[in-house]
Amino acid sequence: MYSKSLQYIERFWKKITFRVPKDSGIRIGLPNPFISPSAERFAYDQFYWDSYFTILGLVVSGRAEFAKGMVENLAYEFDRFGIIPSRNRFYSVGVSQIPFFSSMVCEVFHHTGDKKWLKKMA
Repeated sequence: MYSKSLQYIERFWKKITFRVPKDSGIRIGLPNPFISPSAERFAYDQFYWDSYFTILGLVVSGRAEFAKGMVENLAYEFDRFGIIPSRNRFYSVGVSQIPFFSSMVCEVFHHTGDKKWLKKMA
């Protein structure tokens, strides 16, 4: 049973992976692909809080490089707006969520040991 669940998750990553390279309408463009919590309603949205829990799954499934990109997206938003919005939509720029950024950085660093990347995130 556990094996079938993991296989399902492995196949599902592709369905919820999106990329918004440029600002488009209400969406804030992000430099890297990311995981959305849904392939339908929230497609093309990277949520701040959800990203932490997604990253926990990514790093243990051998996708630490992908997780790096998601953290870099949040750093990009912070550099651009002085806040990490709750999701990559312009109307969310004044709204954030529980501060998980440093925890995300630590998780990725723990799995990669990439000191150069860590310094870039500081």
